[in-house]
Amino acid sequence: DIGVDIMWTYTDGLTTVTIIANNLQVQQWIGFGLSLDDKMGDDHVFVCKHLSNNTIDMKRKINPGGYVIPLDAPTNSGGTFTIT
Repeated sequence: DIGVDIMWTYTDGLTTVTIIANNLQVQQWIGFGLSLDDKMGDDHVFVCKHLSNNTIDMKRKINPGGYVIPLDAPTNSGGTFTIT
């Protein structure tokens, strides 16, 4: 079984996210979105994938509006990813 714990805080415009995934198999992924309102659109989407070389790929995406496929977040979106 795959287990996932996701914790986040939003303080003074800064979002801090911690994802702990247990038993995520190669080519499996988890994703979730964070929003400041109760609508989909202009929200941050995080996708974590276990790659075949046994590394983890983490991407931040933006949901540009409604129920559409998320796009890669612009490189000037700010923030830092630390994968351990």
